[in-house]
Amino acid sequence: MSSKSFFEQLLYDYLFLKNLDRIHLYPPVDSIRIPAQSKEERIQDSQNGMTIDRFTELSQEEAEVIPEPFYQELNLGIVVEEGIKTNPETEELVILGEYNRSILGNQIKLYYGSFQKVLGQADENTWKKKIREVLRHEFRHHMEGRVGRDDLEREDREEIRKFWRQRRNQ
Repeated sequence: MSSKSFFEQLLYDYLFLKNLDRIHLYPPVDSIRIPAQSKEERIQDSQNGMTIDRFTELSQEEAEVIPEPFYQELNLGIVVEEGIKTNPETEELVILGEYNRSILGNQIKLYYGSFQKVLGQADENTWKKKIREVLRHEFRHHMEGRVGRDDLEREDREEIRKFWRQRRNQ
């Protein structure tokens, strides 16, 4: 029996059918969506190193390496967000990616602006390695969530606690 209530399932089915063209069960060629950017913003990005378009291409390449079964229940796909995301407690901690699980479905977000802040002018190979690392991290959250585990979530919280301990000791 499904863990969703009748209403949740009905809402889910409605949204799925309504947004079928935007929902991805595994990474077809266009599964990673990015926000629209003006020509001026794209020119500025290219002068500053990695563009959002190239970042999205690299993300897609890395996503295509992940086996299809891992995409089950990742119905909202992988999304590239333009902005920077920081930890709510301190802007010193930048969030590169996150896994979201909600009544609407499951999704992985990669934050281009956060990668830009952390990697800046690094070479493309460095960007690619970091994208791979973050995608695999978020997929681990997804897979653990599917089986009711939270080991990685606990590891993430411990890393944040370590950060605060080190900060206090400075």
